[in-house]
Amino acid sequence: YDMFVSRNTPVTNHNFEISGGTENLNCYASFGYLYQAGFWSTNHEDRYNFTVAIDAKATETTKISLSVKGSAQKDMYPGFEGTDGGATRVWEVMRAQLPRSPIIFSNGLNGTSIIPSLFSSGYKKVLSDRLFTQLSINQELPFVKGLSFKGTLAYDPTDIFTKAWRLPIRYWAIVDKKVKPYTFVSAPSGTTTASLSQADSKRALLTSQV
Repeated sequence: YDMFVSRNTPVTNHNFEISGGTENLNCYASFGYLYQAGFWSTNHEDRYNFTVAIDAKATETTKISLSVKGSAQKDMYPGFEGTDGGATRVWEVMRAQLPRSPIIFSNGLNGTSIIPSLFSSGYKKVLSDRLFTQLSINQELPFVKGLSFKGTLAYDPTDIFTKAWRLPIRYWAIVDKKVKPYTFVSAPSGTTTASLSQADSKRALLTSQV
């Protein structure tokens, strides 16, 4: 277990904020970075995020608010195909291995598909860019005390790019355990050829409220 699962999976989080303004204008901005390691070296996450908010008193009866939030995230997984970028499938394989199946033979050859699935199966990279924008206008109606009109417009685009480079996974088995020195034969697990796939998903949501 300790051969392939990291005992320490650090999380690094940094944030910077600034705010200020005048009687008629308030501004706020923040920038953040997050790094989170996974159970193994081929699995981790990087994310940058920012926020900008502006509140302005355009006139005595008009207030305008603008909010922009965004993030750019990169997730890395082993190339081993399965759900969650192969992560869930790896645990399934680990659970299915018999106790008498050696993970690695004394000569360094892999006895199961666990190690090559994690560290030599290629990679899956997911890049996620998200933006959330909102513009609001609050207009007081001076001819009716206490009555106001508010309109909100939001635009939220998302772009998710996925690239997977998958390599054949191979492990080794002993031909005949009664014959020494042992003779090993290579056995494939899953695909026998390398493959490259890419997908780009773009969508945008436009909403308004009055």
